Amino acid sequence: MHPVGSDVITAEGIVTVRGNVPFTAVVLETDDHNWYILEMTQSMRDGFMTPARLKVNGRLYLDDWRGRPFAHLEVHEFEQILQ
Repeated sequence: MHPVGSDVITAEGIVTVRGNVPFTAVVLETDDHNWYILEMTQSMRDGFMTPARLKVNGRLYLDDWRGRPFAHLEVHEFEQILQ
């Protein structure tokens, strides 16, 4: 299933890995407590260690995670924010 979405947004927050192997997801939680599953390439994922504060630009779409609808961000680019 490849969900359709066209909204490109920028979100900033803390990125962690959630779930149990092999069903993990990279999740961004904003300061307003919005959650997004980050869909990114392995080379992007290798560019930071979790937890990390990131500013992410990507395409927003709705898909399932763990059997429930969940907001996803197809990451186009990101920037690590130093705390």
